[in-house]
Amino acid sequence: MVRDKKLYYSIIPLRIVWLFLFVISTQLIVGQYNTVLPSSFAAADATVAYNQYTPFHTPASLALQTQCAVQIMYENKYITKELANKTVSTWFNTKYFNIATSFTHFGYDTYNEMMAAITIARQLGKRFRLGVEVDYYTLYFFEIHKYRATVTSHIGLQCDITKKLTLGVAIFNPTLSKIKTQYITQQLPLRLQIGCYYSIASGLIEWYTQIEKSTLTPLKWATGFDCLPLRVKSFVIRFGAYGYKSFIPMFGVGIKVEPVSFDVSATYNNALGFSLLGAIKYSFNTTKNNE
Repeated sequence: MVRDKKLYYSIIPLRIVWLFLFVISTQLIVGQYNTVLPSSFAAADATVAYNQYTPFHTPASLALQTQCAVQIMYENKYITKELANKTVSTWFNTKYFNIATSFTHFGYDTYNEMMAAITIARQLGKRFRLGVEVDYYTLYFFEIHKYRATVTSHIGLQCDITKKLTLGVAIFNPTLSKIKTQYITQQLPLRLQIGCYYSIASGLIEWYTQIEKSTLTPLKWATGFDCLPLRVKSFVIRFGAYGYKSFIPMFGVGIKVEPVSFDVSATYNNALGFSLLGAIKYSFNTTKNNE
């Protein structure tokens, strides 16, 4: 019994050290994104006017999807398995709108965050697309906290100014939802994104750019390109950069072999190192049901 007590009290300092290191690491990470929110394979993560649907990013792009699909995504932040995001999503078409369900997980046994979402998007006339998402967020921090949860939302709008130019705007967490316990307060960021898409060289080069302001970070910029070499639509090269205090380059590729598509991307942070992201998508159909 005495030996067990000595072992218990010897473990406590180790837990305190681990907690301190985790808090420091999350402060570094929060400068780029909230931990549970996954990145995307879009060029420079500029998704607000993107024409492909990526879960937990602008909901309006869901209205453009003409295929039902299932997608699995894994993001390894700074080549550290404890800082990985695992995401699965699926979407399908109906007569009046498109619907998606998504789930993402970040963390490990003693600390983890999860978010589940239901997204609805619709084309409004020929130029506008509107998407609305409801997010259910849960936090687990040691056994004494158990699970804590809150609900928030994500709203996105895209407008086709011309055939080559699209503007997008999205707002995440307009309700300022947060989780508060006796020991910590986990604040979900209020995030506003504004950006555009421009088609260059008859669609062979797609330029995406946006600015983003969050309650947790300074003003962030992002710009990147999707390039279709030799007019091969089944293969795309992506590159760009984003940042606010530091310059973070991004490079990626996408390959489509119907009905499966693969996307991989990498970013590099001078202080923290590489982050890698991979996604695989399986599509069920090739035409949208408009009936």
